[in-house]
Amino acid sequence: MSGERNVVGIDPSLQSTGIAIIGEAAPPELITVRSTGHRADSYGTRHARIKRLSTEIAAFIKPDDTLVIIEGPALRSTDPGVWDRAGLWWLIYTRIVALGVPVGVCPPKTRAKFATGNGNADKKAVRAGIQELWPDVVIRNSDTADALTMCTMAAQIVGMNVPRLDRHALSLPMVALEVSA
Repeated sequence: MSGERNVVGIDPSLQSTGIAIIGEAAPPELITVRSTGHRADSYGTRHARIKRLSTEIAAFIKPDDTLVIIEGPALRSTDPGVWDRAGLWWLIYTRIVALGVPVGVCPPKTRAKFATGNGNADKKAVRAGIQELWPDVVIRNSDTADALTMCTMAAQIVGMNVPRLDRHALSLPMVALEVSA
C-alpha cells in the first residue's frame, strides 16, 4: 500500500481476522485472514495454528506504519476457545511491538460506541455504522467492519483526513495508546 502514514486496524480471531489499512493517498484496504481448527486438536497443533496465524496477520504491518490499533480481548468471555484467542492476541501484539510500531488497544465496547454511538451495539449494527461512514468501501463481513472501525480511529488519532463524526471524539480517549518498547 502506498502513502507515507499508513494506519492499521486489527480484529483478531481464530477463524476470521479482519485487517484494515488506511494510507495517506489510498482508500481503505480490507483483508480477511481465515483459519480452521478443532477444539479436539492437540496443544501442538493449536500452537502451530496460532503461530502461523500471528505471522500471517503481522505480515500486513510495516515498520514505518504510524499506528496500529488492535481490538482488546473480551475479558469476561467464557468460550472454550478463550485461551487460544488470548494466545493469538498476545502473539500479534508482540509482533507489532517487535516492529517498533506504536500500538493502541481498543476495548470492544469502545469500538461499538465509535461506530454506532452505542457501546452495546451488536456486530451487525457496527458494520452498518462504519459502512455509513465509508459508503464507497465494500465491507464484506463484520470482521473487516470492526477492523475498519479501529483503523478509522487510528487515522483520526494521527490526524489523517478521514470521515469523522462529533461522537468520535468521545471514544478516542478510551483507546490505550502505547509506544512500542
